[in-house]
Amino acid sequence: MNQKMGLDFLSKNIAIARITLTLFCLLISFGTHSQPKPAILVMGDSLSAEYGLARGAGWVRLLEDELKKQGSTWIVFNASISGETSAGDLTRLQKLLDQKTWHCSIKAWC
Repeated sequence: MNQKMGLDFLSKNIAIARITLTLFCLLISFGTHSQPKPAILVMGDSLSAEYGLARGAGWVRLLEDELKKQGSTWIVFNASISGETSAGDLTRLQKLLDQKTWHCSIKAWC
């Protein structure tokens, strides 16, 4: 019973995430015409790092695929680590920020 409730909750959250990602993709596609290859930095935990999923099946890849499908020039860099904490992200953040000019960053965790 609890497992079924968990699966229902997960499928509802996936549906909400897909809708949110689609809206996000639509919004950011308007601002990409004047900037070459704007980049999105994603830092998250196991959900963002695709833990337990087939490679390329996570929400970050879905976002990247949706952007490409819409003809956007945005690139997505997934710096997520399974089991990562906000404190761990903070230790890596400055180095990541120094590597590239990020136009958007997403911190995702559950």
